[in-house]
Amino acid sequence: MLLLKDILAMSASLRLVTFASILFLAQPTVQQTSTTCNPTAGTCPADPALGKSLQIDFTSGASDSFTKQGAPTYDSNGASFTVAQSGDAPTLISTWYIMFGHVEVKMKAAPGTGIVSSCVLQSDDLDEIDWEWLGGSGAEVQSNYFGKGQTTTYDRAAVHAVTDSQGEWHTYAVDWTETQIVWQIDGKTVRVLSSNDANGQYPQTPMQLKLGSWAGGDPANPAGTISWAGGDTDYSAGPFTMIVQSLSVTDYSTGTQYEYGNESGNWTSIESTGGSVNGNAQASDTAIAAPAITSTSSGDTEPFSGTHASCSTCSTPGVSGWTISTVSSAAVTNTDYPGLPSGWTVSSSGKVIPPSAAPVIDIPTRFVYLIAGSLCSGLLLGFRGFLTTATLAAGISTGYDDRGYPTTVYPSNCLTKKLLLAEGEILRPTALAVNERMTTSSGRVLLPTATGIITSTGSYGSGSQPDNSSWTSRIVANAVERTYDTLFTKNFVPWKFHPRFSDFEPALTSNSTYVRSITLQQSAPDPATIMKPTAGSVDESYTLDMLASGDVTITAASSIGLLHGLTTLTQLFYECSGGGVYTALAPVHITDAPKFPWRGLNVDTARTFKPMSDLKAMIDALSYNKMNRLHWHITDAQSWPLEIPSLPALANKGAYASFQKYSPADVQALQEYGALLGVEVVMEIDNPGHTSSIAFAYPDLIAAFNVQPNWDSYAAEPPSGTLKLKSSAVSEFLETLFDDLLPRLKPLTSYFHLGGDEVNMNAYTLDDTVGTNASSVLQPLMQKYMDRNMQQVLAAGLVPLVWEEMLLDWNLTLPAETIVQTWLSDESVAETVAKGHKALAGNYNFWYLDCGQGQWLDFYPKSSAAAWPYADYCSPRHNWRLMYSYDPLAGVPANATHLVLGGEAHIWSEQTDTVNLDQMVWPRTCAAGEVLWSGAKDAAGQNRSQITASPRLSEMRERLVARGIRAEPIQMTFCTQNGTQCAS
Repeated sequence: MLLLKDILAMSASLRLVTFASILFLAQPTVQQTSTTCNPTAGTCPADPALGKSLQIDFTSGASDSFTKQGAPTYDSNGASFTVAQSGDAPTLISTWYIMFGHVEVKMKAAPGTGIVSSCVLQSDDLDEIDWEWLGGSGAEVQSNYFGKGQTTTYDRAAVHAVTDSQGEWHTYAVDWTETQIVWQIDGKTVRVLSSNDANGQYPQTPMQLKLGSWAGGDPANPAGTISWAGGDTDYSAGPFTMIVQSLSVTDYSTGTQYEYGNESGNWTSIESTGGSVNGNAQASDTAIAAPAITSTSSGDTEPFSGTHASCSTCSTPGVSGWTISTVSSAAVTNTDYPGLPSGWTVSSSGKVIPPSAAPVIDIPTRFVYLIAGSLCSGLLLGFRGFLTTATLAAGISTGYDDRGYPTTVYPSNCLTKKLLLAEGEILRPTALAVNERMTTSSGRVLLPTATGIITSTGSYGSGSQPDNSSWTSRIVANAVERTYDTLFTKNFVPWKFHPRFSDFEPALTSNSTYVRSITLQQSAPDPATIMKPTAGSVDESYTLDMLASGDVTITAASSIGLLHGLTTLTQLFYECSGGGVYTALAPVHITDAPKFPWRGLNVDTARTFKPMSDLKAMIDALSYNKMNRLHWHITDAQSWPLEIPSLPALANKGAYASFQKYSPADVQALQEYGALLGVEVVMEIDNPGHTSSIAFAYPDLIAAFNVQPNWDSYAAEPPSGTLKLKSSAVSEFLETLFDDLLPRLKPLTSYFHLGGDEVNMNAYTLDDTVGTNASSVLQPLMQKYMDRNMQQVLAAGLVPLVWEEMLLDWNLTLPAETIVQTWLSDESVAETVAKGHKALAGNYNFWYLDCGQGQWLDFYPKSSAAAWPYADYCSPRHNWRLMYSYDPLAGVPANATHLVLGGEAHIWSEQTDTVNLDQMVWPRTCAAGEVLWSGAKDAAGQNRSQITASPRLSEMRERLVARGIRAEPIQMTFCTQNGTQCAS
């Protein structure tokens, strides 16, 4: 009989086929819970919500709040979960879900070697919070948690002492909020987990409660399961009974059902029908005076099977750092493979298994690559990877010495630019066709790339070569090539970060350690919209482990996560002045995930034209800073450089010059370039204001065009002009424009920006279809105008964006999915989310990059004195420290922060063109990028330190310069060479 645990050990494609054909054979002999639909992998039914508090006394009998599996029984002691023979696994599963909340269970655990008692909170997307008791260990209980079924680290479990858990009643509690999980025994806190300390695996989606017992020590179970459970179960010594006397549950959210708004699995995406997430959060009063973890579990650990979820595409473990057990399906290994090192084997699927390695379970879309490079041995004593949070190995410290010098220890070896395989065989890139392969003397199959050799020892789907027509493989292949290029052609010698004339570079010796392998593991398939993801729909997190042995592993749930991980890898290496690259930052373990899903830069290409090379450079720099949106403000009052084939006169007459236009092919190329680098291009056609350039081709559509000299009575900038508000010709023009443009944008974006800022009501006094500036007349007309636009954008399958004025000044009713871009104040963000809309932050007092350049206007003598000293509207210049101090969540209530998707920095271009674009944008935008990735506050809730950020930003500047970005310096070299000596 093929058991469920055997199916889970199969490769993904085979597993799916097998499930379809033998699902009816799967018996719940060792597993109690499952998820039939994972909302992070597709659309699933909504979860019924508890939405209130609930008290259940099982001594009075069964409760209709639970369904049963197996045969729980009831008496004056409560609900009994008895294991008497092989296959018994009595379970109660709640009919409702909670979205954050408090659970208390008064119970006695079951005795008996190998018997497991469980109290589990579990979500459809495999978030999980556990209490578990082993029958052979009556003086302890285990706590644990999982996020999305991830098992990339094995340090989540803890063991807690408890007096006679099997003979005495104890109350076990879990208090779960968006910021922390608290485990308590009899009112005493024994463990606290902060969401910031969960390494990207914090449980945060609606959960069911599951209570039950089972025999982990059943002789039919895998050896790993039996060992974890404490040994073989002797049924003749039973029966073994877990008893639950009573239960108390409070849902911290309200409503009738909880629905996943997207596939991100983030709590901010959860939507409540008839209530609100955290709508009952005031019910929480749990004390948290406890260490983050009291003790770690010891001994053997639990494998796949057990009380935890499984489905056809996913599985989660239970307590502690489980080890994958040997698969029970036939697995042929070869020990006489040509050239195979002693002790190594090759499985029937072609997987190379090193000696003493645990058998590997294939997961969908796994890549294993070897990239040219090598590694200096040494310890990480100071981490400078900008935009990355590092978790350092025990015993490693950071800081500066008494002279302010960084206390980094540098190794005595440096690598050269070559490719070194694990067997010590040096290979050079060869000019092979894409579909060609070559085999080394050791039998390795190598896939060539444009820049180096890639070796695939994992599986992709059913084990075939990656399909380069898919976006996943294109993104990863591009990331690999970019990594090689960055390491060896776009790197820098870090002399500015060491005392003058110091001998900081390691030397190549016979003891040098080389990067032997870089393994990329993608733990889940990409969504179908990976090339145009909606905010939060892609898990961008990753982990990076670089061992002193020279083995690197990057694990992520998406190709974008792998891209981010490879980006971080390049930021760990430096160029040697004599050639090659090295790192002193090893060993290192890094876990990284963004706080905000929308991290963007708005580039204006209408006031001054930016060639495609500039826009691609912006995308490259954004991706290198792990930012993911390029907002393309492509048209404005001054020029219309965008070609619209159905309206050719727009660009032919509205552009500044015939050579300053963007063709449909240009637009598509930029979108594709961004998609490969994880940067979605979101186009904006600002309207009805900022549209004067349309008049060069269609003058009858524009009111108040280029009024002189009093243009400022009708517009924010010259030339004045706005689309007429009640014109059927304007409606027909917009219909034609968007019918042409939107279908061409849709394949590579999920958004379209409709503008709507700075509409001057006075312009409508010169509009022959309106003739007034009265808001009572204009507001209904603007509502009708914007309704028409919204309907067309939504019909095209795109999510609309508008500037804040449409919502907050014009008081329009907008479709619920509309994203509102704020820019005027922190209050604008708070007001937007208070109205229920998702918001983008970007207060112009902080994140407008064009400020402080002085006026671009000229002044006649009569007005010159009043304008002196000619500061612009948003002076002074917003330096990186000011940008770094901005908090996108300032003033936003805690129960509405999930509506703030992120934000954008903005480069308006009255005085910025291709000559100075780079230094106007970079590296200041890096500061905004770090705020959007890591948040404005540290773990203690304080503003992030400039002292620690400054050297990271200075280093990032050097890396951008090495990429060809003319980024301006942060400090003079004296400061970067001397640690904190420039601090005040």
